[in-house]
Amino acid sequence: MALTVLTPNMQTFGEGGAVPEFYIKIEGIIGDATGGLVLHTILNPFGEDLVITKGLLVVTTASGNVATDLDIGVGDNAAGLNNGAELCDGAVAATLNTAGVKDLSVVHAIAAPPAVTIWKAAGSSTDSYMCIDQNGSVDASALRATLCLKCAKYKDLV
Repeated sequence: MALTVLTPNMQTFGEGGAVPEFYIKIEGIIGDATGGLVLHTILNPFGEDLVITKGLLVVTTASGNVATDLDIGVGDNAAGLNNGAELCDGAVAATLNTAGVKDLSVVHAIAAPPAVTIWKAAGSSTDSYMCIDQNGSVDASALRATLCLKCAKYKDLV
């Protein structure tokens, strides 16, 4: 599993303030033949909290099984303890059974926007690992994908 930080870009907000954002590229996501397990966990590569503003799942080889189901979110340790599905909850056949770029952003009601995902700094007691889970007992061993996370440092937002 390869981890790459891509060149930051600047986004302007409000009265001329700018917050640097960057993508973290997680390559080498491979499905499993049995399922029902944590495929990958990635420790936050920075010494500070990151706000994830966008997620892209690039499926290079489709899963080949219509029942494949992925969850992507933050967890507490390398074993995936208390892992969530904040970025992707149940990506299924429509997402994983065709190659292409899948936008994990969700349109939410304006009246009640959800909290964004905060990927805690390494060493935090909670949520310092990005977890990718394959649910169900299905063969998704053909699946090959890359996860790209657009992030901003939390300290730059406050």
